[in-house]
Amino acid sequence: MIKLWNRKAAKIRLVKKEKCTGCAACYNICPVGAIKMAEDSEGFFGPLIDEQICTKCGLCLKVCPEINKFPVKRAGAPSAYAAWNLDQAERANSSSGGIFSVFANFILEQKGVVFAAEFDQEMGVRHALFEKKEDLPRFRGSKYLQSKIGFSFKEIKGYLEKGKKVFFSGTPCQVAGLRAFLGKDYDNLLTCDLVCHGVCSPRVFKDYLRSLERKYGAKVVSVFFRDKSSGWQKYRIKIIFENGKEYSGCFTKERFFTGFMRNIYLRPSCAMCRYAKIPRVGDITLGDFWGIGEKERFPYNSFEGVSLVLINNEKGRGLFNSCQDRYFAVKRELREAVSGNLHLRVPMRPGRDRKRFFLVFNSKGFDCAAEKYLQ
Repeated sequence: MIKLWNRKAAKIRLVKKEKCTGCAACYNICPVGAIKMAEDSEGFFGPLIDEQICTKCGLCLKVCPEINKFPVKRAGAPSAYAAWNLDQAERANSSSGGIFSVFANFILEQKGVVFAAEFDQEMGVRHALFEKKEDLPRFRGSKYLQSKIGFSFKEIKGYLEKGKKVFFSGTPCQVAGLRAFLGKDYDNLLTCDLVCHGVCSPRVFKDYLRSLERKYGAKVVSVFFRDKSSGWQKYRIKIIFENGKEYSGCFTKERFFTGFMRNIYLRPSCAMCRYAKIPRVGDITLGDFWGIGEKERFPYNSFEGVSLVLINNEKGRGLFNSCQDRYFAVKRELREAVSGNLHLRVPMRPGRDRKRFFLVFNSKGFDCAAEKYLQ
């Protein structure tokens, strides 16, 4: 018999469903494959335990970063920088200043591997590895969905134990899940956590795309959440279809972005996120430097995007310094970085219409729910 998450009948009781981040640490640690990652009624992935296979070893309980508090040791406050990639083409095709590409390229040149999020053929989001620079464009850019980790943590451990350099980029809860799974620090591992607003339901996004496919008469082949053709601060969502047609919408008026910014279909755990604060769980933190220059003058043109970089420890400092000929950076006050990024201080509150949206969405689909709650 299969039990879901923490129902009372289950002998192995993981963290409560609403607190589970879906980090997949338990899925990766299970030695007998008794845990599967399955969709719930809102489209978020979480652990299913097959008790006919489960040996009750308890490893899943020991590894869960939401049950166990893993200490984040930091020597003082992080250093904050406003930065951008000197390669204009890479910067133009990035969400903000293109610093992720700087770090990824450096690791690849050191014969290392990079794990990050990409869209799959069905426009879902998954974590995967890449070892070649020509694969980098697939992993560049923001993806506001819950990514599937798969067995990435197991793969990472294998590379680390072979002595390979590994660079992992993900949401703070995913970085925490990886650290918990590994159980120790590795000198050849570098982690990058992202300044995260929260992750959207993959099912909601999929139904949103199906709605656009019906309208444009063709399958979606690519999605750009942060098209900067109108500038970094006026970014647009751009979707390209198999028949060559394009859909573009400004983030302040577009339906899917409206629900995202109102926290209508974020994962429940995002509302109680333990990582929306300083200190950070990653060696480096990346995000947009929103509000740059509003309180302290910034004498540079920010039209093409400015990355926020937080250096959280000496390992992160080492990576940052090793790449200094590839980016332009200006040291800024930490308070300026935090003031422009609410997610560095507190988690997002659930949207007022969240429950009502899902009631309509699960019965009538995205279009009907959007018409009622995303105007």
